[in-house]
Amino acid sequence: MSVKDRIIVLGDIHAMYEEACFLLEHALLIDSNKHWIANNTSLIFLGDVCDRGYDSASMYRLIIELQKQAVLFNSEVLFILGNHEIMESIGYNPYMSEEEESGYQSAYLAFSPGGWLRNWLEMQNAVIKRGDFIFAHGDLPENLADRDMEELNREIMSDYMELDFQSQEKTSDHPLLFNSKQSIMWSRDAQSFMSPVYKDTLARFLARNNAKHYVCGHTPQEHGRFFVGHDNMYICIDTGMIFTRYYDSGSLSYLEIKDNKASAVYFDNGEDVPHYVELLEL
Repeated sequence: MSVKDRIIVLGDIHAMYEEACFLLEHALLIDSNKHWIANNTSLIFLGDVCDRGYDSASMYRLIIELQKQAVLFNSEVLFILGNHEIMESIGYNPYMSEEEESGYQSAYLAFSPGGWLRNWLEMQNAVIKRGDFIFAHGDLPENLADRDMEELNREIMSDYMELDFQSQEKTSDHPLLFNSKQSIMWSRDAQSFMSPVYKDTLARFLARNNAKHYVCGHTPQEHGRFFVGHDNMYICIDTGMIFTRYYDSGSLSYLEIKDNKASAVYFDNGEDVPHYVELLEL
């Protein structure tokens, strides 16, 4: 797949449907009727669309529809599985909000093997590359430093397809999906270990896969700004969007990669005017 002129990346949405639509419209990806309008663009969701918020079903259905529409504009919509999609796929949902509890049975059926959402999730990815960037949900675990990205993706997705609701008692059988020291969906090592050792881990993985930067979500930044570290190889874009609904913190945000620059776009709590911050010259 050729690299598009523009890449837009959204972190952990957590069922914030209207807020996510606001960001997509602001980024000129959809119109006011939620129809795709952008040419030669990649839109990447970093997972964790479900739980905590108020309308995950509408968000998934929109992403599925936008995937179909985008190809007509020489564009693409990509989705990466997060740890919350993994948890829901084994029937473990302690993070489902009260607002969504009335739809528990529908969610159960959707995430069950053969369900409409599960069928779609099985066709998505755990890690992808576009240009010099690799995208995943969580941090890169140290034990994956020398792995080929495409082979790793196939292995994780194959493992995911084996999950059913009985797997809740056997998570140890799926370390690539559940073990925080081995799973790219769960790891938070990059911000926990700001050492030369972890920087070497990241550098090896990027070099192995002919990339320069690693972009993820999963670890909310309570100050509502992206975290950039490890000599600019690492960018975490989880700005705690869910916090803007329930607390006076976090920000709505997206990452834009365009014209040899990577920039952050932030909407602080209650503000309609964005803050643009250039992160990297590429």
